[in-house]
Amino acid sequence: RTTHTHRKHLTNTVLNGWTLGKLLLRASRDGSEMSCLLDTCCSQGPTLTLVRRGTEDIFGGFIDTSWEADTWTLSSGAFVFSLRNPKPTTGAPLTTQLGVLTRGKRSCPVPPVSKGGLAFGDAFCLCSLALTREMSVKGRDRHFRATDFEVYSVSKSS
Repeated sequence: RTTHTHRKHLTNTVLNGWTLGKLLLRASRDGSEMSCLLDTCCSQGPTLTLVRRGTEDIFGGFIDTSWEADTWTLSSGAFVFSLRNPKPTTGAPLTTQLGVLTRGKRSCPVPPVSKGGLAFGDAFCLCSLALTREMSVKGRDRHFRATDFEVYSVSKSS
């Protein structure tokens, strides 16, 4: 589960011009089956997804469009990120590593949820049963089971 500190950091540094909104889905609370993703996350964009691996490894992705059940869409503002807290017990500040999925006018393809889960281009895919393939940050296993994940609605800041 992400903390208020994580969400505040995301709003202040990662979501430049966007505001983190309602928690749409938390796998540990709502389930991680494909039907939960379909029922809860389709047509709910823009969204921010946070994935926790272990106790301190958090990464995620943002898309400025909605996921759809059966239709491919394009997201021109999509990106992935990881949050790091090198010494979480000492209160050390969070650091952020951003990975932009779009370059110039090229858009990130967003596959339909029914085709395998929530995906962020080739960066990572949150597949059924929270099995995640993550390719953007070196040093991690390509396939692993997420400890938990959350999907939030996001809106343009006024």
